[in-house]
Amino acid sequence: MKKCFIPFTILSLSLLLTAGCGGPKKTVPVEGVLLFEDGQPVANASIRFVPVAAKAREASGYTGSDGTFNLSTFKQGDGAPPGEYVVVVTKTASEVIEAPPPGSSPEDMKKAMMEAAKKPKPPVVDPIATIYTSDKTSPLKWTVDPGSNKVELKIKKS
Repeated sequence: MKKCFIPFTILSLSLLLTAGCGGPKKTVPVEGVLLFEDGQPVANASIRFVPVAAKAREASGYTGSDGTFNLSTFKQGDGAPPGEYVVVVTKTASEVIEAPPPGSSPEDMKKAMMEAAKKPKPPVVDPIATIYTSDKTSPLKWTVDPGSNKVELKIKKS
């Protein structure tokens, strides 16, 4: 009787310990559009849904040129877990260099980069108001409900 009890106990404990680990990650599709108050799309911005609940996972995405986005949490495009979120929006400026035509030599590429480095850089003005760049200050809130979610968010310009 003792020989069966020990393996049964070990099996029972291992099942209990693994029951809560590695289970399915529950997310729901979340797609939306991010606009400025005047209706213009907020293009090429990072959007993060920061959970209000301490142990929940964050979801994020990027806006396209039309301001649309899809959120991802565990894998690309899977959405977000249901719950309450603070929405954080940031945008990074990228420098555009006039590239030589396709098929140019490495010397031509180097020359184009040297010419770009000589040009004065205009000041970068971030069109997104700084209030939206932190989960501590962002007034944007959204609740992701079970099922598919369509989000429309409007923000102020800086």
